This record gives sequence, C-alpha cells and structure tokens, in this order.
Amino acid sequence: MMSEFFSKKIFKDIFALSTANILLQPIQLLKSFVVLKVLGPEVYGSLKSVEMLQMLDKYGNLGFNATARREIGHARGSKDVEYEKVVRNNTYSGEIILATILFLLGILLSFSFSKDFVWIIIFASFSLFFSKIRNILTTEASIQKNFLLISKTRVFSTIISIGFIFIFINSIKIYAVLIGNGLLGLIATIYLFKKLKFDYEFKIDFSKMKKLLFISIPLTFNTLALGSYKYSERILVLTLLGQKNLGFYSFAVTIGTIISTLLKTAITVRVQDLYELLGEKKYKNVNKIVIYETLLILIASIGLIFTFWLLLDFLIPRFLPKWSDSIIYAKALLFIILAELMSIHPSYILISTLVNKVKLVSLLRLISSIVLCSLTYIISYVSSLDLLSFIYVNIISYFLYSLAIMVYYYFYFYRIYVAKNF
Repeated sequence: MMSEFFSKKIFKDIFALSTANILLQPIQLLKSFVVLKVLGPEVYGSLKSVEMLQMLDKYGNLGFNATARREIGHARGSKDVEYEKVVRNNTYSGEIILATILFLLGILLSFSFSKDFVWIIIFASFSLFFSKIRNILTTEASIQKNFLLISKTRVFSTIISIGFIFIFINSIKIYAVLIGNGLLGLIATIYLFKKLKFDYEFKIDFSKMKKLLFISIPLTFNTLALGSYKYSERILVLTLLGQKNLGFYSFAVTIGTIISTLLKTAITVRVQDLYELLGEKKYKNVNKIVIYETLLILIASIGLIFTFWLLLDFLIPRFLPKWSDSIIYAKALLFIILAELMSIHPSYILISTLVNKVKLVSLLRLISSIVLCSLTYIISYVSSLDLLSFIYVNIISYFLYSLAIMVYYYFYFYRIYVAKNF
C-alpha cells in the first residue's frame, strides 16, 4: 500500500523540486545578503513596504488558479473531461483579465505618489503582472504534474533575475531588486509558454463562470484571509515599532522562508494527488498521506531549525555585521515554521471539492489575524512592546490557527469519510 504513496514518480518530482530549491537557496541567500548589505535596514524596510503591492500576486486574486487546481483535480479523478475543459477556459481567462486590471490600477496609483516613488510603483506593477501570468502557467504545469518543468523554469528564471540584481544593485539600488523581480516573472512566462502544451481557449462562458465564481470567491476569501494576516504582521511592526524594526523582522522572515521553502516541496507535489484521490473516493489513502507526510515534514523541520539556530551566530556577525542585532529575532521566528507546516496538508483537504469548508478555513484565518492584532495592542497598551514580544504573539496566533485546522480536519473529514469505513 505504501508503495502507492511513495512511487518512483513522486520521488522524482520531489527530487526535481528539491534539487531546484537546494541549487537556488544558496544563491537566494547570497542575494539576500547582498541586498541587505547594500540597502541597509532603513531602505530594506522601504523595499518591503513597496513589495506589499507585489504581494497582490498572491493575495490579490479571485481564486481562479486555486479553483483550477481543485476542480480539475477532482474532475480528473472522476473522469469528467468536459468539466475539466470548462474550468480551464474560464479560470485562466478570468485570471488574465484580473492581472491586466491590477496592472493598470498600479500604474494609475503610481501618479499619486511623490516623484521618487513613481517609477518604484511602476516597476512593482510590471512585476505583479508577469508574476500573475507566470502563476497561470505554473498552475497548469502542476495540474499536469510536470514538476520537472517547474523546477527548470524556476532555476533558469531565478538565476537570470538574481544575476541582474548582482550586476546593478550597487548602481541603481532598490530599482535593481524591483526590475530583477519583474524579469523573474517575464522570463518564466516565456519559457513555460513555449514548453507547455494544453487545450485552452481564451473564453468566458458567463453561465459557467457564475457557477465557478461560487467556488472561486470563497477560495479568494481564504487567500485574502491569509493576506490579511501577512499584511497585519508588516503593518503592526511598521506602525508600532518603526521601519528599522520592519527591516529586522523582514530579515527574520527571509531566514525562515529558506527552511519552509525546502520543506514545502513535498507538499507541492502532493496537492494534485490529494485532489485526484478524493475524486476517486480513496479516502483512507488520503488520510495516510496527510498523517505520515505531515509527521515526516515536522521531524525534518526540527532538524533544520536546530541547524540554522547554530549557523546564525556564526554567519551573521561575519558576513552581515549590520544585522547582528537581528539574530535573536530570526532565531525566535524559526519556530513559526512548525505551526505553518503542521496544518498545510489538512487545510487542503478542508478546502477540497469533497469537504468544501473553505469559509471555515477563511474564518479561522481571520480569527487568527484578530488574535494577532488584539494581543499586540494589549501588550503595547499595558507594557512596552518590542519586536521579540511581537514575534512571540505571532507564533501563538499561528499555532492556535493550525491546531484549529487539525481539529476540524478530524471532525469534517476523518470521522465522516475515513473512520466509518474502518
């Protein structure tokens, strides 16, 4: 039975994505070091403030890509070819239209800023547009389970993007990072478009789109709820602790992202399998994947957290002395990785076509954002808030959310679809 879960194909996919991540992580880390060193805490905080616009790539959407993955996966599991075509045409066309609208709004928004920020917003808008188009193609590659292509694209486009940043960071500073981010999306889009083959027509069927919107909009709320949490983190730090602390916090997030990106590889490979298995009604198999792989990922994360805990004391003072004060924050924030990873598998099941508890997941995320904001302001009111206290509050909020996801996974999936069949 376990051979079905850990087949050669799955190992090859995980190996492809892991290899890409392993190859890119040292380069990404070097890029982060260079950017941090050249820009310094103040300007780096400004960069992260501007990148809130680019975050709309992930959080500013109508759930079309998530709907495509979910519904096409279920359709493939249940052998519904016609529905698969309808979903692909409407969701991808809707996402293209949305990307164009956000790009134009970004351009218009740029003229409301000072002269120094006009070009910064314009470059960020171009980066947002190409990232969203790239995500459409990456979604299709994931549906086709062509993770080798995704890996090649990521390596190829990232190396060119980072190379541009390395060449121009000293001369044009923050603009080098923004233009480099735009190149990442543009090059990936061109490469994926040439390599991918799929049956798609730019077409909006309004009757079918209406039904799909009833699926995608709740998925959008889920993404927006996550976005509200991520934006709340940065806004709270910026408003209560200042731009320099936002720079320190962003540095700590960057360190944590290095670890979580490596560990999320196995989850990325599994998502489409989970959706298709649910379509095939193989519920026990799904539950085994969720339990076994979550445990393995958590064990691996503990090892990586301990390793980075030791490395930070050695690397930062030697290579980034300006950031030595941020070591304590980076170490503390590493533990949020455990909370983040423990709920990913169960949350995909809760938002699946079968269980369809998207609104519940969104509500839990919004509650966690409220908890984060409330506890932060309470501490700020009763005592002196510092960045370390905020990080502790953040970890608590995230763990509460993840525990709630696991409880609802038990009640809405395990008890209904798994336990009764034992």
